[in-house]
Amino acid sequence: MFDPIGVGRIEWTKGFNGEPAPSSGLRMTPRDLARVGQFILNRGEWEGRQVVAAGWLEQSFKSYVAVDEARRYGYFWYIGDLQYGKPPNRPIAHWIGAFGYGGQRLFVFPELDISVAITAGNYNDGNQWMPPIRVIREVVLASVL
Repeated sequence: MFDPIGVGRIEWTKGFNGEPAPSSGLRMTPRDLARVGQFILNRGEWEGRQVVAAGWLEQSFKSYVAVDEARRYGYFWYIGDLQYGKPPNRPIAHWIGAFGYGGQRLFVFPELDISVAITAGNYNDGNQWMPPIRVIREVVLASVL
């Protein structure tokens, strides 16, 4: 998938079986991470070529298990809804996301046609999720109101 959409050099750590571990250890530039987000917005298509079947992506974005009250999990993707704006009529934005250790995040908002790649270095911090959420709520979603 990465070559057809123009993702540059990546590093993907291997699991115990010697194969790339699909749930962790993927390293790429923020620009390439954003490229993956745009690919998701394009429903698996890149420059007129269907690289990944749109139906398979739709299945992977379905909720299969609840992570907590705000997030669900599909096939290696987090799924959620984020309320933003000022009360009382706060809109809700549906998102699809990939979460990395330390605050690395990819948020894709299909209904808003927005993809956001966030990189951070908040390793070993129990609040590593806070800066990316604040960027999404206070900067990105605030700009679409």
